This record gives sequence, C-alpha cells and structure tokens, in this order.
Amino acid sequence: MKVLLELPHDYAVQPDAELPSGRPDGQLFEFSPGVRSGARSTCLIQVRTGERVEWTGRFVGDYDEPPAISMVASSPDRKKVCVVCSGRGYIVDTARPDRFYLVDCFPICSLTTIRSEAAIVFGNFTDLVAYGRGGLSWKATKLVSDGMSIVGVDNSMITVEGLNSASGTSIRIAIDARTGAVVDARGKG
Repeated sequence: MKVLLELPHDYAVQPDAELPSGRPDGQLFEFSPGVRSGARSTCLIQVRTGERVEWTGRFVGDYDEPPAISMVASSPDRKKVCVVCSGRGYIVDTARPDRFYLVDCFPICSLTTIRSEAAIVFGNFTDLVAYGRGGLSWKATKLVSDGMSIVGVDNSMITVEGLNSASGTSIRIAIDARTGAVVDARGKG
C-alpha cells in the first residue's frame, strides 16, 4: 500500500498493520461503506496521533486492483487521514476515528495532493473530485469517456489523460485545481 503524506499532518501512519489483539494501548475500528457493499479486500492501517492515541483501522474495499488503488494520504485537515482501500475512500478524524465520511468518488483509480491549494484530488474513470479543509470543494464530471488518470500537477493545474470515445483517441485535459474548471483540452494523437 502506497503512502502519500505531502500535506501537513499531526499523526503517523503504518500501512499493512497487524490487528491489535490483546494490546491495551490500541483500539480497532471498522470502516465500511455500508451493508450493500460486497467486500473484496480489507486494508489495515495503524495510526498514532500527537496525543499518543493509537488505533488500528480495518477498511473495506470493494473494487478490483487495478484499476482501483489502495493508499494512505494526508488530507487538507491536518488531523484527518485519507485511506483508500481497493477503490473506496474514507476520510477519518484521527483523534475521533468514529467520525469519518466516504469520499464522493468511486472507484478511486488515481489520487494526488496539491500542497499550494491544500487539496486532495481523487479520480475515477471519468471524473475528478477535490476536497479541501472544509470537505468537498468541487467536482469535474465526464472529463473523458473512460480510463482517466492523473498524469501531473503543476502550478495549481491538474493534467489528466483518458479516452475520447467520439474520436477514438487519447486526450489530455488541464483542470484548474482551485475550481475544477477545464482550462485546456487537446488530443494526444
């Protein structure tokens, strides 16, 4: 499991942790999108906050890898961690792990953080979704027909690439990281 801790954060994480069996200093929290979801995999993450609180989270993922991803990332809120398990994203308050919400993007196939904008951006096959300190910031939908991936971030601009089914070619699109607006779209040839 990849770890991306580029945004400022007040915790330490250990991916691929073990269950806290019999340890008095650790607690286990279960994270799931709900009863309708069929778990394909689980991811275990251990978190330690500055207050010396330690807990382990078991997160349910429910999409095939690849194209979905699994990773841990710092979020724009320095006390919250983002965990993506087999395409399902969770943003968790590290001091109160019972307080979490699902990322409004599924399956998550790409993720990047943008330090200058204090944002975390998620991508599925066709859409981007950005979260800031206050939660959901913007959505950019139907950017491509299929197979979208984030290929770069530069000067508050996100570049994605994907299929344009109308032309049968790959296209690159530049997105403003502050607003989600398309700035430029070009065929890749």
